[in-house]
This record gives sequence, C-alpha cells and structure tokens, in this order.
Amino acid sequence: MKETDKIHPADKGEEELLHNVRHILQEARAKVIHHVNSTLVRAYWQVGKYIVEYEQQGTGRAGYGKAVINTLSRRLVAEFGNGFTATNLRYMRQFYQCYPKYHTLCDKLSWSHCRTLLKVSGDAARDFYLHECVRENWSVRQLDRQINTLFYDRLLASRDKKAVKEEISRTEPGRVEPKEIIRDPYILEFLGIPQGEHFLETDLEQLLISRLQRFMLEMLCKPLHNISYANKFIMQSDLN
Repeated sequence: MKETDKIHPADKGEEELLHNVRHILQEARAKVIHHVNSTLVRAYWQVGKYIVEYEQQGTGRAGYGKAVINTLSRRLVAEFGNGFTATNLRYMRQFYQCYPKYHTLCDKLSWSHCRTLLKVSGDAARDFYLHECVRENWSVRQLDRQINTLFYDRLLASRDKKAVKEEISRTEPGRVEPKEIIRDPYILEFLGIPQGEHFLETDLEQLLISRLQRFMLEMLCKPLHNISYANKFIMQSDLN
C-alpha cells in the first residue's frame, strides 16, 4: 500500500465528523419535509371544514353545494394554482366529513394517501388502512393495492390472519421514501415552486427549505407586526 493510500487517524476523525454532520442535515431535511406535508394536509382538512359549514347554510337550495364548489374553485385556481380544482375541493370536503375530528395520524401521510383512503366507505375499514399505512410506511400505490384487493375484508374473514399478512408483505412493492414527498405536485404547488421546471434533487430540497423558511418567518413576523401596529395606534390615540 502506498503511503498516500493509508488512512491516517486525522482522516478517520474527519470521516466521522462528516458522517455526523450529514446525519444532522438529513434529519433536519426530513423534519422540514414532514412539517410542510402535515401543514398542507391540515390546511386541506380546514378548507373542507369551512366548505361543509358554509354549505350547511344553504341546504334548502338545490345544487347549492355544487355551485359553491365551482365558484370557489375558479377563484382559488386563479390565485393558488391547480391544486384547488373543483374535484380536489370535493375531496377536501369529503376528507373533513370522514374525519370531523382531525386524525393526527394523517400528519404522517401525504395528501395523495389521504385521497386514496377516501375510497374506503366504512369507518372501521378506513381506520384500519390508515393505521396500517402509517405503520408499514406504504406508498400510495401500495395503499391503493391493499384497498382494491380487500385486505381488510380478507383479514376479517380469514382464520389464519398471520398467513394473510405474510402474503401481503411478500407482494408489496417498494415502500415510500421521504424524498419522494418532495416531488409531490401538491407540495410543490403549495409552496409556489414551478412544476414545469426540472430540478436536481439537492436543488429541489434546498428550494423547498428556503421557501419553508420564508413561510415560517412570515408567520413569526406577522404577530410582531400586528403588535407594533397596535402600539403605534395606542400612542397616536394618547396624543390625540
């Protein structure tokens, strides 16, 4: 072995430093992605809640709900993008109707996962798929497959539940990776990131993080601005 090929103790220390720093950054990015995703899902649930409550004011009029959705969609799409089509707004309304009390496990799923869960009609079955999806880290395709193959019903009907679960685990495709969430079109549009452009994964992560930082700063500064404005108003009132 050449002298230059030998790993010196100092080099080992640098490798360990690099490993630890990389781990910290990867964890931080994962938390950022999770926060963005859970914020989006909760926002969509709240949109659904407001739609349902507004529609209840006009239950006596035929077609009232459809007219509200279509009008709201046109205005929101113009301002916020295609994530607010009439179809997606109906999903948001249904999401709230299925979970009148927000289920915190939904924070761990993407909006595409939540939309897929809405295909399940029974509350018990939907709750089962929700828990299994989070526990097993299913992708949207996996979740859709388990629903379409009636995993819940087969599990209830089978005497050998262990065998059914083993069969499912053998036929599952690859699980979802956190980095896949970054490219979710709903996430990109929610943060105002152009979907038509091609980004390297690292560039996309950095753009997502910077957008989130700006979003968080705006949220933090808004109360301070309101306090400053209120103090200014009080001072002017005292002078008068």
